[in-house]
Amino acid sequence: MPDLEVATAEATLTFSTSDVVTIGRRDDNRVIVADPTVSRQHAVLRFDSGDWVLEDLTGGRTFLAGQPVARLTIGGAARTFNLGSPSGPWITVAAGALAQTAGAPPREATSGEDTAGVPVVTAAGSSAQWAAAAPPQWEPMRPGVAPAQPGPFAPPAGGLGARAGTPARGSLNAEQLKRALHILIPYRSWIENAGWRSRVRLLFLVYAMLPVLFLVLFLNTTNFQTLGWVYAIYTAPIWLLAFWFLIKPEDTPRTLAITGAAVTVIVLLIMAGPLQWYYKAIPDPQLHPGNWFGWLIAPGVAEEATKDGAVLITLLVAGSFFKQQLGQRLGVRSCMFLGTIAGLAFGAREAALYQDKDLTAFGLTTGPHALVQYVLEFSLRIFTDGLQHAEWAGIACFFIGLGLNYTRRRVPLILFGYGFGAIIHATNDWSTGESSWLWVALQVLWAVLFLGYTLFAPSIEAQVRETSLFRGDSILAEQFGGDGGGEPLAPGPSGYPG
Repeated sequence: MPDLEVATAEATLTFSTSDVVTIGRRDDNRVIVADPTVSRQHAVLRFDSGDWVLEDLTGGRTFLAGQPVARLTIGGAARTFNLGSPSGPWITVAAGALAQTAGAPPREATSGEDTAGVPVVTAAGSSAQWAAAAPPQWEPMRPGVAPAQPGPFAPPAGGLGARAGTPARGSLNAEQLKRALHILIPYRSWIENAGWRSRVRLLFLVYAMLPVLFLVLFLNTTNFQTLGWVYAIYTAPIWLLAFWFLIKPEDTPRTLAITGAAVTVIVLLIMAGPLQWYYKAIPDPQLHPGNWFGWLIAPGVAEEATKDGAVLITLLVAGSFFKQQLGQRLGVRSCMFLGTIAGLAFGAREAALYQDKDLTAFGLTTGPHALVQYVLEFSLRIFTDGLQHAEWAGIACFFIGLGLNYTRRRVPLILFGYGFGAIIHATNDWSTGESSWLWVALQVLWAVLFLGYTLFAPSIEAQVRETSLFRGDSILAEQFGGDGGGEPLAPGPSGYPG
C-alpha cells in the first residue's frame, strides 16, 4: 500500500505508513483545518492491517457524500470528506499521489462527463490522479476582421454579483442557515477551545465581574474600611502587572510571589503596631504644615522605614536560603520589584484607614461640594495611593538591592536608598499644604524618577559591578550573609548578577 496524501484547500501533505495523521483545528495537528466548525481534534488517519483507516473523533461530524462517517477504510480510491457539516470544509484522502490544483475539492467524475477545465478524481489501481485542466484557447485578432460579438447578456441566478453555483439571494435552506450560524456564532468551538485557560482572559473575566459583585455584596455595609480595602486590592494587581513589565525582575514569578507575600505580611504587621506607636509619640506634622522637617520625621522616615524595612528583613532572613537552594542572591531589579509590592500593600492599608475618616467626615457634611470632594478623595486613595508608595519604595529598594549584592558599600547604599525615599515622601506630603500645582508637578517628577530607574537599572548595576569603588571586602559582609567578595555568587536568569 503506498503512502498517504491528504489535500485541503491550502496544501497537499504526504505521510508514511508509520505516521498517525491527526486532523483538526488545533495547531498541533498533522493536518490543520482552521475553521470554527471543525473540532480541535476532529479525526485521525492510521495505517491498520494493510490499509489506511479514517476514524471520526467528534461523534458524527465527519461526512462522506453527505452521510456521517464513524470509521472508514480508504481503499484504493480518493475520498473527499466534509468536516463539521455536509457542506463544511473538505479534505481529500488518497493512498497514492494526488496531482492537485489548489483551491477546490475534487469530485467523482461520471462516465462520459466533459472534464475540460474541471478537476476530477479517477482511480487507477491504487493511485488517484487529478485530470489536467486545459487552459482556454484565445483566437488572435486579425487585421480587417471584426471580433466575434458576445451573445445576449443573462444575469446569473441571484442577481448581479452572484457567483455561479450559489443559491439565489434570500433562499438559504436549513442546512446552509445552520452552517452560517455555526460560523458566525461558534459556541461549540468556544467551549472546546483551550484559550479560555489563558491567564489574560481569566484575569479579564475576574476584573470585569468584581465591581458588580462588590456592589451586590457591600451595598448595605456600614464598615467604611471594607470599601477601602476591596477597591484598593482590586487596583493593586493592575499596577503590579505594570511594574512587572517595567522593572523586568531577574527571578522567577514563584520566588517573587513567596518573598512578596512575606513582605506584605511584615508591612501590615508594622503598620498595625510599631508605626501606630511611633505616630502617637511624635507631634502631628499637620499642626505645622509648612515645616518640612516635621513631614520628614513623621511620614517620611517612619513610613519608608516600614516599607523598606519589610523588604530588607525578608531578604536578610531569606538570603541564606537563596544562596543554598538557588546558588544566587535575589537580583537587584527583583529587590526593586519587591519594593513596589511593599508600597502597594502599604497603600491598600492606608486607603482603608483614610476611607473610614473620609466617609465619616462626609456623613457629617452636607452639600454638593462635600460630595465632589469625597469622590475625588476616594479616587485618589484607591487608584494612586498605592502607586505613589510603590514608586518611592521601588526606588529605595533598588539601592537596597545594590547594597545586598555588592557588599563593599552595603551599608551606605542601603542608607542612601532609604534616605532618598524618605526625602521624596516628606517633600510630597509637605507640598500638599503649599500649592496644588506644586504637588501635581512633583507627582510627575516621582513618576519620571521611577521610570528612569526601571529603564537604566541594568546599566547602573553593570557600572557598579565594574567599578572598584563598590567591590572588595566588607567588614559587615559576613554578618549580613555576604561572601565578602563584593559580587553575587552566580548570574541571575537575565544574565545580570543576582
